[in-house]
Amino acid sequence: MANILGGYAQGGFVILGEALPHAESGRAKLLGVLGTHRITLASQIPSFTKQGFKVSEHAGLWDFFAPTGTPQRGN
Repeated sequence: MANILGGYAQGGFVILGEALPHAESGRAKLLGVLGTHRITLASQIPSFTKQGFKVSEHAGLWDFFAPTGTPQRGN
């Protein structure tokens, strides 16, 4: 998360509990959650499956974040 916020990484998979405060404050953008369903803590964020990516269910809260201003995924 520090590398994303510091501009050293363009994105990455981050544990939701660590990254959600940064998304809520506008410092990072949550692009999707892993798995096939939305997560209650971030219900406004679609799953990668709903966005057309092929992913499987997971046992955890791992999500992909990118810097604020990252464009939406193109088709």
